[in-house]
Amino acid sequence: IPVGAAARAAHASPSGREVIGLAPGSPAARVLIAEDHPDSQRLLLELFAGAGLAVRAVGDGAAAVAAARDWQPQLIWMDLDLPVLDGLQATRAIRAQPGAQPLIFALTAAVFAEDRARLIAAGCDGLVHKPYREEALFALLEERLGLRFIWREPGPPVAEPVAELELTAGLAALPASDRLALRAAVVTGDLVAITAVTARLGDRGTAHAIDRLAEGLALEQLERFTADVQPRASAP
Repeated sequence: IPVGAAARAAHASPSGREVIGLAPGSPAARVLIAEDHPDSQRLLLELFAGAGLAVRAVGDGAAAVAAARDWQPQLIWMDLDLPVLDGLQATRAIRAQPGAQPLIFALTAAVFAEDRARLIAAGCDGLVHKPYREEALFALLEERLGLRFIWREPGPPVAEPVAELELTAGLAALPASDRLALRAAVVTGDLVAITAVTARLGDRGTAHAIDRLAEGLALEQLERFTADVQPRASAP
């Protein structure tokens, strides 16, 4: 397929809207995450905790059943491929418990049309496909739990290119600990960790340039920048 090289990376977010917290007067909610993949679990934990929700995470289906009984969440994000008990077995066990029942949404990378009926029959209230959009998850919480969030609307797209010399100089001036943390986050493609590093940088110009590249998924370019930075010599 003949293609041309893009001048810059496109923004990854379809709309750019993001939640920055619960709206005043909105009820809080307890959200349980049943996910055995550590990175996916951490991403959802940080996402919902950052929005002001009470959130817990478990790594297997049996733990999800126990947490549903003892903590009584209003909503459970249930990965279908869980150890000990899979997502459907855990959902059936939760539905068999007495008392108030949570909403349960299945998280899965691929489901055939005939599987939807099986999910609903097991007690799931809906299905969320992976990879999911953050905006869609929060919209679902507003619709099904009656929560209200404060949304930050996107600003105008950033069109100017990143100045390579200025960014390289800015990276070279960073403390060694920040350079190492940034390099590790870039190499592993951990966007959350990249944002955590830039949030604490005193040089906001360098932080902004790094964030722009990360938002555009220009990780190869970031990896080249961070590989070019040499540690500063220690004072004698």
